[in-house]
Amino acid sequence: YQRRVRATAESATPVVHVALGFEGASVSSDDVYTACLLQQLLGGGDAFSTGGPGKGMHSLLYRDVLARHPMVETCVAFNNCYAETGLFGIFTSMNDARATDVASMMANMLVRVARGVSDDHFRRAKNQLKGTVLMNLESRIVLFEDLVRQTIHHPHNNARDVCARIDALTQDDLSAFLRRALLGRPSLLSFGAPDTLQNLPDCEQLQQY
Repeated sequence: YQRRVRATAESATPVVHVALGFEGASVSSDDVYTACLLQQLLGGGDAFSTGGPGKGMHSLLYRDVLARHPMVETCVAFNNCYAETGLFGIFTSMNDARATDVASMMANMLVRVARGVSDDHFRRAKNQLKGTVLMNLESRIVLFEDLVRQTIHHPHNNARDVCARIDALTQDDLSAFLRRALLGRPSLLSFGAPDTLQNLPDCEQLQQY
């Protein structure tokens, strides 16, 4: 993992896109389950989703960002696991009138989760993650890809083993994973109007959260 900070100015766009990322877990790390649970817990989506009313409404980003800030068009957690490291974070797009707040808002959300969430939210995220795993394994394409990845990177784990690992996760595991990531050096990528990008906080300011 190497930190990247990049701002691309485009005066013609009325929307600002910001991605705040941190080092995550590799595909062979025990923390991969924690990273996946974190993504499920944060969730997110678009201001308008084709999935129907209420889709994703229990996730933290949907409830505390999309539902409360009408200028936000997209706010979603991402988690990518690679052979030797990983990358997780939050991607947001919003009207540039309030875009200077977006990076701080994302950092504050991660700090809040590191301090702990309610038992209901934590239990719901674990159940949703197990449901996602089991549903994906019904697809032969996904099942074949999973077998190939496990053959390359680590010993085979069946669905029962994976669900047991998810059930064994605690809030302390989640907090410890996030605290380690937040103590590292974040990556910040942004795209939008030049005047707005100049007012975004830099990585050093974000680390103060």
